Amino acid sequence: MTEQNTSSSQEIAPDPSFDADVIAPGFNTVLQINQAVRRLLVDYALAAAILGLIPLHGNKWVEALGLLALGLLNLKLIREIGKCWGYPKGQDMFALVSSLLSVFGAFAIAIMARIILSTMSFFIPLAIVISAPMGHAILTWALGRATHQFYLSTRQIDPDTLKQVLQHQQPHRP
Repeated sequence: MTEQNTSSSQEIAPDPSFDADVIAPGFNTVLQINQAVRRLLVDYALAAAILGLIPLHGNKWVEALGLLALGLLNLKLIREIGKCWGYPKGQDMFALVSSLLSVFGAFAIAIMARIILSTMSFFIPLAIVISAPMGHAILTWALGRATHQFYLSTRQIDPDTLKQVLQHQQPHRP
């Protein structure tokens, strides 16, 4: 019985292959990429919202040109996110399918936001003014997040290792 008590009271020895000083720069790189992608998402969503504020009513060609501009803006965002991650390869079929479904979901969410704001315009007249900008921004944000998750899927972080690195990096308090 004393062996159990002494073995349970002992600290678990750290894994000799684990060196927080070696792993921490990799985690810091992933965190920096996440911050850069978030800044990109905010910038592009704001640009999409501004694009949605431009009144493009009346002529179908002008409206199509506005949608083309939104599409090109989103394609540029996807390319920039890929550039941040270095265009990693090796995504499995689950990542591909879930990214495709996320794209469909992004369009569905943007359409639903526009429908909700258009319906609200019956009671709040200015809601129709923000309908297009909000829909454009939501679409851009959701497409960007789907792209970010697609590239992130090749570089998963083990939560236990992350916890150990963060505990190692925290300053020791007396």
